[in-house]
Amino acid sequence: MLYIAGNAILIVGAIVVLFSINIALGLTLSIYVAAFFYVISRVGFLAVPHWANVRQVSSELFGLVEESLSGLDDLRANGGRSVIIERLFSKSGQLASSSKRAATLGSLSISAPLVLFTLGTVAMLAVCAYLLSQHAITIGTVYAVYFYTELIKSPMRDISAEFESFQGAMACVERVNTLLADKRAVPDTGTLDLGPGKLSLSAAAKFHLQGLESVRSAYE
Repeated sequence: MLYIAGNAILIVGAIVVLFSINIALGLTLSIYVAAFFYVISRVGFLAVPHWANVRQVSSELFGLVEESLSGLDDLRANGGRSVIIERLFSKSGQLASSSKRAATLGSLSISAPLVLFTLGTVAMLAVCAYLLSQHAITIGTVYAVYFYTELIKSPMRDISAEFESFQGAMACVERVNTLLADKRAVPDTGTLDLGPGKLSLSAAAKFHLQGLESVRSAYE
């Protein structure tokens, strides 16, 4: 957290310095920084649903492996080896496809900063060229603007890298929320009151099973 705060202070300091040199330069750099983080945040969230899908498919695959290993003797006895192998290949293919899609979208958070850095530098130099033609700044000021523009690239790159880690964290949170929102396939609707005190051996227990008649059991 302190690392991000230090980078943010450096970026704000560069903007303040350019505002002290020329309002147009400070305003241009402010727009550049704001546009950079806006695009990075939007690109970062594009991959979150896909990473959540990767987590889901991965859990299904490992669940299938665990289920197959626990029932290995039954699978051998009933000749279900080929069915399990087919299901494993199918689920592995889904995992590979989901991972590739999520990684492709996630890589945008790496390539997008490079494009934005180039556009930002071009914009700053274009404003410098205009001001220089109007004799509002000197060539030394142009060098200072270029220096500060390059200086904030590293902090901006570091902060954008945090967005990439944030993608995986948000995918995990989304997956957990999905699991918590799942409803039971067989709802618990039991309303039988057993009454106070101990039950006698002749007491009958009544069960309500979904899709079945009431089932009674009792000790004789």
